[in-house]
Amino acid sequence: KLSPGQLVIHEDYGTGIFRGIETIESSGVPLDVLAIEFADNQRLLIPVTQSEKITGLNEHETESAKLDSLRGKSWKKNLQKTQERAQKEAMTLMSIFAQRELERRPPYAENDNIYDEFVKAFTFNETADQLKAVDEIMKDLSSNFPMDRLLVGDVGFGKTEVALRAAFRVVMAGFQVCVLVPTT
Repeated sequence: KLSPGQLVIHEDYGTGIFRGIETIESSGVPLDVLAIEFADNQRLLIPVTQSEKITGLNEHETESAKLDSLRGKSWKKNLQKTQERAQKEAMTLMSIFAQRELERRPPYAENDNIYDEFVKAFTFNETADQLKAVDEIMKDLSSNFPMDRLLVGDVGFGKTEVALRAAFRVVMAGFQVCVLVPTT
């Protein structure tokens, strides 16, 4: 929901200030429009039916924002440069992932009694999500492809415990591990 006075981005024209909804007459028919003010008091009236072209900015995004001009070309130039950078980044990522698909490594040794003792040392019972994550990670470690996995969860729900199980298995296979854990 937009509020009058809120900074907005119009996908074709750039940054402006939403001034509210007005009703104008178009071909003898009343039409609701969004009024947006750009640099130099330039106004743009956009039919409410095209509101998907407008994105409101949050307060923290407005500190360094400056209004674009309807006459200027800076918005289109910046948009073009951003699209080119995004395309270049996408190509770089595609190249990295394509190269990764070609990489192989020996599978890590299966879990043994020492691993089972390590797991028993944890004081909490595993959740269903933890067990699923551990199972998937262990399958990844049994394959000959480098593991590419992101483990996400709320604070205090055992992500570190899951990561330590994976790290333990890798260390037991004779490889090095680095575990980084942000903490307060």
